[in-house]
Amino acid sequence: MKEFDKRFDDNPDWQKDAFLLEDGTYVQENEYRGNYYQYIISSNAYYGIAKEFYKDGQLKSIGRVFGNNVKIGIWRFYDEKGILKQEINEDLKFGSFSYNDILKYLHAHNKLKMVNKDIPAIYYLDAHFDDKKWNISVFVPVDQSKMCKDCPIGSIDEYNFDTETGKLIYKKEGIKIVQDFNDLQN
Repeated sequence: MKEFDKRFDDNPDWQKDAFLLEDGTYVQENEYRGNYYQYIISSNAYYGIAKEFYKDGQLKSIGRVFGNNVKIGIWRFYDEKGILKQEINEDLKFGSFSYNDILKYLHAHNKLKMVNKDIPAIYYLDAHFDDKKWNISVFVPVDQSKMCKDCPIGSIDEYNFDTETGKLIYKKEGIKIVQDFNDLQN
């Protein structure tokens, strides 16, 4: 069974670390409530692999996440000895309108644009799921050449979908985000 690399114990600065691999894969590792967490996201994907480890480094759970926090697909849970104890199909909760349908909708409406190859695609999409409803936010950055003092750095488009029917029940586009230009220079 896979175990967590003990870099946490060797390097106190590693506690909340994120880094890019040579192929553009984004890796984030942190510690929370005595367990270690690792998120691995391909540079061109809207979902990633999430792993949780016991304090001793033994794998506790593994599965995929959509956006930044919605569990999708088959999740596997292990005991402290590495023995598989449970598998849960997270897709069953979505009804007939899944995360793939959301991506199809957003692509069809030209809402998913990767503008920086060093930032994983997943960071342009924020997804939440509750009460049979998808809550989706998409960040649309401004072209870096058009940055100026007091100009928007981008906008947010928000969408809510009913998971049983796929019906768009809420849409608000173009919510401007302004950031202090001096912060962008640092």
